[in-house]
Amino acid sequence: MIKRKMQTKDMRIIHLDNKMSGLGDLPAPLTIMQRLRAAGVYISSPCGGQGICGKCRVRFLDEAPAPTEAEKRLLSQEDLARNVRLSCKCLYAGEALLDLGEEEDIVTEGLADEDECRTAIEGPEPADGKPGHLDNAKACRLDNRVELCSIAGDSTGKKLQENSPVLAGRAGPGREAYRIALDLGTTTLAAALLDSKTGKIIRTESSINHQRSYGADVISRIDAATRGQAGKLQEMILSDINALVKKLLPDSGASGLETASTHRTERIGEEDSSHRAEWAREEDSSHKEEWTGIEDISHKAEWAEEKDSSYRIENIGLVVSSYKDERAEKEENSHRAERIGEEDSSHRAGKGGSPQIIVSGNTTMQHLLEGLPCKGLGVAPYSPVDISLHPFQNMILLPGISTFVGADIVSGILSCGMDLGEDICLFVDLGTNGEIVLGNRDRLICASTAAGPAFEGGNISCGVAGIPGAIDRVDIIDHIVRYTSLGGRKPVGLCGTGVLEVTYELLKSGIMDETGLLSDPYFEKGFRITGDVIFRMEDIREVQLAKGAVRAGIETLIESYGIHYGNIQKLYLAGGFGKKLNIRKAAGIGLIPFELLERTEAVGNSSLKGAVEFAAGRIEAQRFIHVADFTEEISLGDHPSFQEQYFSYMNFPPITK
Repeated sequence: MIKRKMQTKDMRIIHLDNKMSGLGDLPAPLTIMQRLRAAGVYISSPCGGQGICGKCRVRFLDEAPAPTEAEKRLLSQEDLARNVRLSCKCLYAGEALLDLGEEEDIVTEGLADEDECRTAIEGPEPADGKPGHLDNAKACRLDNRVELCSIAGDSTGKKLQENSPVLAGRAGPGREAYRIALDLGTTTLAAALLDSKTGKIIRTESSINHQRSYGADVISRIDAATRGQAGKLQEMILSDINALVKKLLPDSGASGLETASTHRTERIGEEDSSHRAEWAREEDSSHKEEWTGIEDISHKAEWAEEKDSSYRIENIGLVVSSYKDERAEKEENSHRAERIGEEDSSHRAGKGGSPQIIVSGNTTMQHLLEGLPCKGLGVAPYSPVDISLHPFQNMILLPGISTFVGADIVSGILSCGMDLGEDICLFVDLGTNGEIVLGNRDRLICASTAAGPAFEGGNISCGVAGIPGAIDRVDIIDHIVRYTSLGGRKPVGLCGTGVLEVTYELLKSGIMDETGLLSDPYFEKGFRITGDVIFRMEDIREVQLAKGAVRAGIETLIESYGIHYGNIQKLYLAGGFGKKLNIRKAAGIGLIPFELLERTEAVGNSSLKGAVEFAAGRIEAQRFIHVADFTEEISLGDHPSFQEQYFSYMNFPPITK
């Protein structure tokens, strides 16, 4: 159990005693991660505690146990000497004073501020087990409070305790009720608080999805759920949502989004980082030529290592299983839409009856939220329990298309208006599943490309989520590296935009060739951006796997639709990148076609925007259900040209100067 917990600006310190309370039937000896989880303390573990990523680090402030072989392999000698250990590998039963590092806090780079969000959403054109049934569900009143139940039950979610704790936030005297739109992401949660009368956004907030402690991707979460952790995963996501609700409500004292960043400079080649404290803060952080850091890489000799230049890219195959969701509920869903529509006609004005939180997430995240069995999501034929539009507690869960194309993509289609127009448009979500949609109101097709979490900072050696200190912009000009970090903080790693940008810059500068091979000075140790932020060969491979999958998916859908680039009027890029994504650099590494560059728009968090549109009453339930049923899923694994396209697009295109 945790005997003492203390939070400082730069670290979380806990005193872990040697009592085994809360550990259930776990056999001893236990890892530090198991003991922390039992005590309700979670740290990020992108590989799900398998001892692969090396990121679940803790530091013993007293004497540390001897390092394991995995720790010797994944941690530097300096870290080992500082008593840093991997919580997933460190077996320790005694008392320990641990430094867990700074709490992750997402910077909302994928969300616009409130004014921009209102403009985008309200403009004349689109800006960019326990199954529920409405006929037997109790409606939650929209009065002057927002309630979110923290539930407890068995792993199937069928048995909920009546005395579950409830968080109730008061709106304050004389204030109308609120609605909340929620994007339930694998990596992050993003939410918007709406005025129920006007449908306008009051504020937005976001946070880490602490299920990351069980792995960075949905496969890791499914595996954890089927191994008896479903209840814990449900508890964690409900706790995260509760925390967001507290931050959103006016009486919580929480402020809106903070998007300002400060900028600092430093030079590479100086191992002593003490000078970073002198980094200057600039008042105007929006100027495009201001940089967090400047690094001189002209002295390559100190990195020089002999290496066989005949190294070629490994032929890593992508296994895409065939899946097709046979939905048997279309008629029932149509009836549900009618019932929701009837109810909503009175509820939109805040007169009561409508569930208060609108949830848009991928299929796995929504299953974990409800406590539904996840086994069918991870094995063929990949059958979800319930992807219909239905209520859960005081929430409405938006409908999905299949196991791999969820409600977040349906929301994206609708927020971009693809289901209404004659123009054929392409929609690409640059998340873990790499979902792609192509079409118009007459025909919509979609696919999931299993891109992996590289574009969210996952599976990258120095990758992080969009937290303060994450490097999000990189330029290399005349051997000078310039970068910015979120919040102007000391760099801690690369978030998704940073990963994409450093890949492009290495290619542009000739440090990396078209096969993804780093030149000799950097081949062995990687390319140092600053401090401990180093981009390595294995990171480039992750980018190649991700971008090869996405681009091959795009080309396969275009071929399946029977059109060419000239027929596509707009390419929408969605996901956590938000509007900070440099579209030209995305095309430069071959992620998107150059032919569509001038027709590409980064639309940010389209999942949240779709949920906002539903919560505000601007998009009715029937449209959501229609799109979910109408959109045809293409199985890339069954398509004859996908594998060929995939291997072809793993290489980078020539840079045109």
